[in-house]
Formats: sequence, C-alpha cells, structure tokens
Amino acid sequence: VLLDSLASFEGGVNRASDILDEMIKSAGPGVAVTSLTVRKGGEVTMLGVAQGRSDLLNFEKNLRDSGRFQNISSPLSNIVRENNINFTLQGTLKSAASL
Repeated sequence: VLLDSLASFEGGVNRASDILDEMIKSAGPGVAVTSLTVRKGGEVTMLGVAQGRSDLLNFEKNLRDSGRFQNISSPLSNIVRENNINFTLQGTLKSAASL
C-alpha cells in the first residue's frame, strides 16, 4: 500500500522505491524510522526514535535538503527531550513534475 501511494504520486513503483530508500537512508545511524505513511496527495508522516536531539535535527535537515518536500513540520515536542526521542515528522512531497 505504501509503495502504491508513493508510486501514484511519484510516477512509478521503481521511482517510488528509490525515493523511499533515500528517505530511510537520510535518517542516519542515530535514527530509526518505525512507520512511514504516504497519502495520495503526497502527504508524508514519519514516526520513529532518535538516539539524540542532534540526530533528529540532522535527519530533518537531510529531508529538507533533499529537495523532495514542499514542506516539513516537526512539533516542538520532538526536541524537548535530549535523548531517546520518539518523534513525528510530517511533510508534503513535491509533485513529480517539480523534481
């Protein structure tokens, strides 16, 4: 279902698979993405655990720098803790035409 949603937004399963792989790899060693949801309009929700605040902030920066998102939002509750952070990130993918 995830790849189908992403593929319909990004223009093909192979391309969607590459984008999914890129998002997960951008997490880095201190971040584990436990859930990734992509809705039909390109809305993405990621849940996970970060070892430290800097790990999470680096992941968020990597996502922003990837150029694949129109926006990324991170609730303040994500950075209240210093370590062992359960986080939620939300964003909207750019359309395939704008990539």
